[in-house]
Amino acid sequence: MPPVGDQVTEQYCVQSCQRSHEDYPPCSACPRPELYQANLPAFNLFMACWTQFRHGFNGPTGLDYNTIKIAAQAMNITLDDDVFTKVRVLENEFLKVCDELNKVERDEQ
Repeated sequence: MPPVGDQVTEQYCVQSCQRSHEDYPPCSACPRPELYQANLPAFNLFMACWTQFRHGFNGPTGLDYNTIKIAAQAMNITLDDDVFTKVRVLENEFLKVCDELNKVERDEQ
């Protein structure tokens, strides 16, 4: 069964926004994302592919799209245009956050 409710929030926080708790507020201070049921397949697929980001000198550059298809098949998720577009939106938002964090770290140096 895919994660729902608080499980989604905890999984999102740990994998998407949690950094070192010495420098950042604990997850309980993070805003709780709202996940609509229609977006659950794309979210679960994105989380399953979490370790499949390609990296460059400045951090992640994007998901390895070959692995998305394999993960979707393994999870019995139909990888149609709707799901793939939603995964790409999540990927894009994640990359924006990474860019912002990289800028902050460069400015602090």
